[in-house]
Amino acid sequence: MSTRVSVIVPLFESSATIGETLDSLRGQTLPDWEAIVVNDGSTDDGPGISLRHAESDRRIRVVHQRNGGLAAARNSGLKHATGRHVYFLDADDWVEPRGLEQLVRGAEAFGGAAFGAYECRDATGKSLGVTCWPSVPAVGLDELLAHNRFASHAHLVERKLINDMRFDESLRVVEDYDFWIRLAERGVRWHAMHDVVAGYRVRPGSLSKDFGAMYKATARVVSDAYGRRVERDATRTGTNQATMVSERAALDALAVEYWTLSAIVGGRSDVDTARRFFDVQHHDTNITPESAASAVYWAVVLGRGLPPDLGDPSAPEWIGNADAAWKSLEATRTVRPGFRQAAMTALAGALVSPERIAGYLLDRCPVGRVIVVGFGRNGRAIAKAARSHGRSIEVRDDSDDALRALAESPIPGVSVQSMSSPIEPDDAVILSPARSEAVRTRVNAPHAFEWSLIRDELARQELKRLNTILGGRAHVREMMATRADDAASQGPASDAA
Repeated sequence: MSTRVSVIVPLFESSATIGETLDSLRGQTLPDWEAIVVNDGSTDDGPGISLRHAESDRRIRVVHQRNGGLAAARNSGLKHATGRHVYFLDADDWVEPRGLEQLVRGAEAFGGAAFGAYECRDATGKSLGVTCWPSVPAVGLDELLAHNRFASHAHLVERKLINDMRFDESLRVVEDYDFWIRLAERGVRWHAMHDVVAGYRVRPGSLSKDFGAMYKATARVVSDAYGRRVERDATRTGTNQATMVSERAALDALAVEYWTLSAIVGGRSDVDTARRFFDVQHHDTNITPESAASAVYWAVVLGRGLPPDLGDPSAPEWIGNADAAWKSLEATRTVRPGFRQAAMTALAGALVSPERIAGYLLDRCPVGRVIVVGFGRNGRAIAKAARSHGRSIEVRDDSDDALRALAESPIPGVSVQSMSSPIEPDDAVILSPARSEAVRTRVNAPHAFEWSLIRDELARQELKRLNTILGGRAHVREMMATRADDAASQGPASDAA
């Protein structure tokens, strides 16, 4: 009988983290796995640490090869894999204790592939307070072409679906994204598991990345995929125009993402850099304030490994970079006048994360029973926050999907009651949907906290703080300019006694 899961771990100069990564595997609630650690020409002690783990756990094997890059290492792992499912785990990330169990359950129930949420951590492993939740119930080719929907180690695929397909070793970046797209072209669809299955460590050294080159490589992967789609649809009438529109939107989204990384991480927010990302496209670019704000948020988290918190000492720097980038977009007429302020308002809303709202709500709930109405993404954020607060919650939801998910994957401290169950006067009730009008009329609660109202309140507070920070930066620049003018007007200092 084959192993349930083959875990492929590329290893290159990761001695500081590989032990923690392998420990996370050895702590899995699903014991039936094998780990293939592919030493991709490491010169540090990473291979030695891996071999010591292999000596104490026969499920771990170490194979060695000359340095060939991530794609070559993963291909080597696939060659040695014997498990029913394949899971890709980098040597500086980790899987949550129930991660493999949850992904295997989803894959075996829904066509052979599943993905889940992952928590973002900084280089030391400290949580950034941000969880990347599944944004759609399932991911296929359309969803992937819009953008990459999951981290490499937050999903799992049945090995027979991969068959003879391999990573493109000519790609030095986004080789994983290309691989997922080609799997989707074969008909693979990943089912969403609304559980945190992994931790993602933001890689050090991000400040030195060439985001222009990364954009070109990713755009090529996406354009090639759209080209293959056109070939497949050649016999169908009326599809080429729709495909071209979709491709243009996808490339626009990539340009916004990598231009923002260039500005927030690399400090390149000048007009010339903006033109390299946008003017070459020769068309009207649809950059919305919301997409620009979202790009800044994720550039701070995933690009710099920083919490998206205005109280963090680094906040004035990246806020100034964002403002300068949006000025450049206005200067190149890539966006309409007034875009900067609209984008800053949208950024204020983006900074109010589900985790922050959940913690804010729970802090204001009195001791006693907490009833959460609705168990979508916001309800799950409340459940996660409740565990860290040491509190239990009672969920009310009549959605079959939500109740089935809870039945499949029970959450400690979370119980389920029907929507018609009575609510006592002392109960704290949280209406978790982003739009709560419909549920408000169905819940007989004298006092209820509404997610949407708290979100808007916190967003207004964030906008005031953003404007204060920008005003402070402008004041400093003005003072420095005044001092420079004063020094110039005084002329060179005299050497006379």
